[in-house]
Amino acid sequence: MNTSMAFKITLEKFDIKASDLSKKSGIDQQEISRFKHGHKDIVSQRLMQLIKAMPLHAQIYFWSLCMANDQFPVAC
Repeated sequence: MNTSMAFKITLEKFDIKASDLSKKSGIDQQEISRFKHGHKDIVSQRLMQLIKAMPLHAQIYFWSLCMANDQFPVAC
């Protein structure tokens, strides 16, 4: 599973809206959507902004998805 898929699954599981994440993180909703759907990568600094804007339980879930991978992604 790649980082954008882990991100997408986390948002869906915790019913996190891109519009809310955009307001909290300062990252454009379109950029969030492109990353979420795997159309565009995101730099690690911006990914961290998005992760920090999530509730703590969602952050933990996201990182657990990343760590569960056999091939640990660089961005995770």
